[in-house]
Amino acid sequence: ACDCSQGDSQGNCQRYQKNGMQVSTNTTNNVTIYKIDSPKKGDCGESSCPAAVAHFPETFGGYKKGTCASAGYSAPDGEQDFKVPIWGKTVVVKLFKKPVDVGSKAGNVTIYKINSPKKGDCGESSCPAAVAHFPETVGGYKEGTCASVGYSLPDGEQDFKVPVWGKAVVIKLFKKPEGIVI
Repeated sequence: ACDCSQGDSQGNCQRYQKNGMQVSTNTTNNVTIYKIDSPKKGDCGESSCPAAVAHFPETFGGYKKGTCASAGYSAPDGEQDFKVPIWGKTVVVKLFKKPVDVGSKAGNVTIYKINSPKKGDCGESSCPAAVAHFPETVGGYKEGTCASVGYSLPDGEQDFKVPVWGKAVVIKLFKKPEGIVI
């Protein structure tokens, strides 16, 4: 993400333009810059840039000096080509995610959602505590059981393909018991 005229695929520049003149630079004078949610939402993008031109992506692109790890994004998530606006060249940006802290929440929790995946039923599943916040935040699930909200009559199971993740999980289905007539 730097204004380089010659460089490697990592954005490390050997030459750059300054006041219209071609200037050579020593690649050991590079700084690392990063930007959260760029180029991929939810990730942190990190690249190396000559210190002499780092002010361009900082000023015009919202980048900051430092590493993604310094902002809490330390789990590698691949690389992505990024076409730098105006300059038009493509650089490779290293991507990082926030790590899932499995140690802080051990074991599984039960989560449920009414009218999912079958209307009129309550769907219940077990998932690792460390990642339960994903279906709760994104999918509208709540921690607890279907029985805790009045759905206690078993109504079978259904495979459910989790959006984005793409994997199927088994959801236990429960109905509300109907009133008993004597």
